[in-house]
Order: sequence, then structure tokens, then C-alpha cells
Amino acid sequence: MKAAPLLLCLVLAACSTTDNDYDKYADKHSAFQLVERAKFEPINLVSLIRGTEGRIRKIHKMSALEQMREDDAAAAEIDGTFRDFADLNRNTGDVGRARRNEIQERILGASDQRCNDFKTLLQKKQANVSFLTGLTATGSSVAATIVTNVDRSKLLAGIAGMASGYRAEYSQAFFANAAIQVVVAGIDSRRRTAYEQILLARKDSLVAYPLEAAVKDGIRYHGLCSTVAGLQEAGEAVRYYNEPGLAAAARTIARSKMLVDLQGANADEVIDKLTKWQNIVPAERYLAGNPLGATAAEEKGGAQSLLDHFESSLIRLQRRSDTLTALSKEFESDPEWKRDIATSKDIVKPLKASLEGQCRPELILKATDLLTSKAALAAAPDGDPQRALEVQLAQQNADLSKASSDFVVAGYIERASAVETALKALGSPIVKDKRPAVTAALARLNRYAPTIVAKCAVTKIEQ
Repeated sequence: MKAAPLLLCLVLAACSTTDNDYDKYADKHSAFQLVERAKFEPINLVSLIRGTEGRIRKIHKMSALEQMREDDAAAAEIDGTFRDFADLNRNTGDVGRARRNEIQERILGASDQRCNDFKTLLQKKQANVSFLTGLTATGSSVAATIVTNVDRSKLLAGIAGMASGYRAEYSQAFFANAAIQVVVAGIDSRRRTAYEQILLARKDSLVAYPLEAAVKDGIRYHGLCSTVAGLQEAGEAVRYYNEPGLAAAARTIARSKMLVDLQGANADEVIDKLTKWQNIVPAERYLAGNPLGATAAEEKGGAQSLLDHFESSLIRLQRRSDTLTALSKEFESDPEWKRDIATSKDIVKPLKASLEGQCRPELILKATDLLTSKAALAAAPDGDPQRALEVQLAQQNADLSKASSDFVVAGYIERASAVETALKALGSPIVKDKRPAVTAALARLNRYAPTIVAKCAVTKIEQ
């Protein structure tokens, strides 16, 4: 059968000419991933959330019972890690929210890289099947017309039909007869919609959107990288239309109403109105015509961010005091340090009272001014220099008040940390030469008594 060797030569020649023109960075289907998959894609939730290494799993061969116990211990550690994160960050405002978003974004980044590989794999599979079956069908059909033997001609025609049928059945069974580009576009559309929803949720506090929910959304986002999701999206034929003129008009009207509402607000209504309008005013940031869901609360130096930062500073102040109290407890009976340790416990309470009494009202006022000036700028004609200058001035005034409160908090934390370092360096039993460092650090901490007056101004640091 002279046609068979000819057909085989065609297939081998075609296959041999497709991979020689590529290097280690790409093949005939796509560029390879930038980050090494084995190092980037694996996610260890415990180490990701805590910032430290999680449990090291046993590598020896385990029985079924040992495997169940090991899995139960790992699951319990993950549950405990979620609880610890909630306890430490629930009331930290921007700080906890930012950390939650970082953890979630790490999961989404690994998902995107793996999904890119999956989409390329789909293209490879369909391209290879289409190429080989098409080449076989074409070669067999041409050979069937060349050979003179009727039986052989029928056999070659049958092979051509079988190859074409295989390709059709493959496309029907795995891709529902949809082109691979349609499936990939469907996957991208589904994941893009899910990501926009995630970005909208990120402005919420840890109480409304806890870390568990953020991780769950990350898992759901990853689950949308499938042929099923792509086909569903293609089948629904979802189309997104963006009306920029109408959207811009809606944003302008909303900001104008916000400005009027804030100007007529009483002092005790400011916080509620700030929260209400920052949840209502449309998003400012857009990507390819699609809103990304960022709010003023997430902007650096934004009004709500200013207040959240202050509350998180108070929490950090109290935590440092609690840590120092726990660490110094075993030294309370020491005659040399007994009085100084007792005095150090009474520093934070009046300090917090001063910050809350003098700085919080000032920060609320500055946040109101900042949000009002931003709303006025948004409602003004584009490029209004006067409104832009007012926003800059309001931002500078807000930053000054924030810097004052940060200075006070940082001063206590630095001195308390010095005491902790000195206590930890004592050793067990106590090294006599290390005692003077503890005494000096305690004395320096106990001299810390900043005087905070009206408008969050600091007039004195030490007694």
C-alpha cells in the first residue's frame, strides 16, 4: 500500500516542524508563566495568615488512623489560625482590613497563574486533536483519490471519515461544540465579574466581611476556572454595556447630594453620614470601563481611613501595654523594680484619655472638612484649581493631626519595647550585669507623660 508510507511521512514531517522555533520561555501555544509554578502557586493558609511557618507534616508512611489524626490536627490549626486573626484584628480598622485583603489577593494571584496554565492547556489539547485529526482526514482523503485499488480507496476514505468524526465527538463531549476561544472568554468573563464583587466587599470591616469569607470568595473565584464555567457563560451569552455619559451623570448627582447633606449635618451626625455616603457614592477607579469598587475609605489619607487609623492606633497602644504587663509580672516582687513596674502600668490609661478627648474630635472635624472638599471638587467643573487647592489644604491639615497622635503612640511603643528587650535579656537565672539596663529603660518609660492640648497639639513629652 504505497499511500500509507506517504501519509505517515506527512504526519511526521508536520509534527517535526512545530516546536523547533521556540525557546525555554515559550512554545507554539503561549509564553510560559513568569513565576515558577512550584514556588508560587502552593498556598499554606497558616503561614500566609500568621506570617510564620505552619505545622511540618510527617513524611514517613502513615497508617490510615495516623493520616486521619494528622489531617484533623492540620484542620484544627487552620481553624485556630482564623480565630487568632479575628481576635487580633477585628477592631483595627484599616490595618486589619488591609491585611485581610493582602491574604486574599495572594490567593487570587496564585489562582490567576494556575488558571492561565489551564486555559493554555485547553488550547493545546484542542489544537493538537484538531491538527492530527485534520491532517489524517486530509491525507486519507487525498490518498483515497490516488490509489487505484477500490478496497484500499474505501479504507482510506473510511479513515478520513473516522478522523473527522473523532474530532467532532471530541469537541461535542468536552467543549459542547464551542470554539476554545469562546470557552476561554467565558472563563475570563466569569472571573472578572467575581473579582469586581470581591473588590466591592473589601471596603467592609472585618466584622461584616471576615477573613473566612474572604478566603471562601478566593476559593469560589478559583473554582470558576473550569470548562463548565466557561460554557455556562457562553451559553448565557452575557454581554456588558457601559454607558459612560449616564454613569458620569449619576456620579455627579450623587456627590452633589452628599455635599448638601454634609453641610447641613450636626456634629453628632458626621460619622453616620460619612459612612452612609462612602457606601453610596459610585466607585472612582475603572479598568477597561468596569468599576473596580474602590471607595474613598480605601484611599490613602481618605476621611474614613483617617478615623480608622486613629482607632487602630489606640488598639496598638493598649496591646503594647498589655504585653509589657504580662512580661513584667514575674519581676513585680523585685525590690529594685517593684515601684517602677507598678508606675509603668498607669501610663496608658491617662494617655488614651488625652488622645480620645483632644485628638478624636479634631480628627472628626478634619475628616469632615476633607470629605466635604473632595465632594465639592467632584461636583465642580473639571480642572477647578480653587477646589483642588482646598482638597490639598484639607489633606495637609488632616495629616498634621494624624501625625500628632501617631507621634504620641509611637513614643510609648518605642519606650515600652525597650523595657521588654531589657527584661528578655536578663536570662535565667538573672545576669547581674543586665539589671542596670532594665532600671534605665523603666525610668525612661515612666518619665513619658506627653501633654496633649486642644486641636491635638503636643506641648510636652516628659515629666
